[in-house]
Amino acid sequence: MTDAVDLRDYAGKDVQVYFYAEHDEDFNDTWFYLDNLECEVCTGWPIPDPIPGMASVGGDVRVLVGGFPRTLQGVDVWAYSPGGETYHTVTIHDGTYHFYNIPPGTYTIYSEIWAGGGLRFDTTTAMLGAGADESVDLFLL
Repeated sequence: MTDAVDLRDYAGKDVQVYFYAEHDEDFNDTWFYLDNLECEVCTGWPIPDPIPGMASVGGDVRVLVGGFPRTLQGVDVWAYSPGGETYHTVTIHDGTYHFYNIPPGTYTIYSEIWAGGGLRFDTTTAMLGAGADESVDLFLL
């Protein structure tokens, strides 16, 4: 049996997947097996229309794991503004992140993940003018 579920309505939200099966009342055996279970993660950013006077920033996040830089999906990235606003996102399948239509200003871009037995992180600063679409890459050591 194959069922496809369209999760586009849940973009940006946490999703829990549960599997149910009928049980044959033999409690000593496995109820069912999952063969070829596949989940496809977001493979492209849903890009909103630009808002005049706002800015955007994004880039690659690479994580040093096992002595090699790797791109990972699901790495947390934050953008902190001097006014106290905090924006949060996670990397998609190719290790990229993006913040769209945020107010111009100087932002601290911070990313972290527990990988390879330790906390990997990087911080940088991005100065964003109105209408800017800056590329800021991070390398988490």
